[in-house]
Amino acid sequence: MEAPFTYNSLAQDNFFISRKRELNQLTNILKERKNALIYEPYKTGKRSLVNMSFKALTKEGLPYRLCHIDMLNINDSETLFAKLGEYPQDPEIFTIYWIEEFQNILRFDDWEKTILQLQKQWENDKNSYILSGSMVNAMKFIFDEKKYFYHFAEVVKFSPIEEKAATDLIIKVFLKVGRVVEHKHAERMYETVDGHPWYLWQIANTAFHLTKGYINDKIIDESIDSLLIVYDVKFRETINSLSNYQISLLKAIFDGETKLSSVECIEKYHLNSSANVKRLKEALTKKEVVSFDEYERPYIIDPLFKLWLKRFYFI
Repeated sequence: MEAPFTYNSLAQDNFFISRKRELNQLTNILKERKNALIYEPYKTGKRSLVNMSFKALTKEGLPYRLCHIDMLNINDSETLFAKLGEYPQDPEIFTIYWIEEFQNILRFDDWEKTILQLQKQWENDKNSYILSGSMVNAMKFIFDEKKYFYHFAEVVKFSPIEEKAATDLIIKVFLKVGRVVEHKHAERMYETVDGHPWYLWQIANTAFHLTKGYINDKIIDESIDSLLIVYDVKFRETINSLSNYQISLLKAIFDGETKLSSVECIEKYHLNSSANVKRLKEALTKKEVVSFDEYERPYIIDPLFKLWLKRFYFI
């Protein structure tokens, strides 16, 4: 049977859930010919959101031309400007420039010069720009820390996918073919990965194929174990890339410590000094392992990596 939970393509129609606020915000930004910043982790729905916003514009009868550039494999300014040059501006046509993985600009040898050049080109532009990126800390470095493109764009910040909407969808999809999942089991799937849509649909999809009737805890256990096996190599590579001190700081964050530079935390996790903690924080953020919220509270970016640490590493 075909996979009922799509996680390798854009979320559309009923599978595009709990992003109404973000969708309205982005659509209004584009309707007003303003600019948007989106920096959220990999596979959290950035492409789906942007795609749904374009659909909303089309539905409202607002004509536009889309210029889409993915910077995944763009490693120098010459290539970037050549790509931008493929979409000459036309004052008669409203154009939306969507540049994905914008943080890759930091790979350029002349990245600061390139950013300043783009700022100058875009400051009086009457078109709209969507700059999105999956490396949260790198995007924060450009826009929050270095404050390039200051006041240029509005941040579209994702809220967690609503638990009720996600669990209701899982139950509905199962029922459609005569299979039953109780609300508590759908809830468990959601909570296991903190509502991360990419991981959630994989768990639900595996559970779907493991039963012809009722979902139980054993099936959910198998589905979660299967997901952890898939990503085990990736997570091992992540942990092997860290120094012992970095792992110690990661353990502190894993344990819920928020005052990482306090004397108590430094002593408990053998972090040496507050100066060392600062260096370790910079290292872990640069590697996109942890990030900090608006209150400077640390958190592990990938919820499945956090679960892997709990199951196999910090035991």
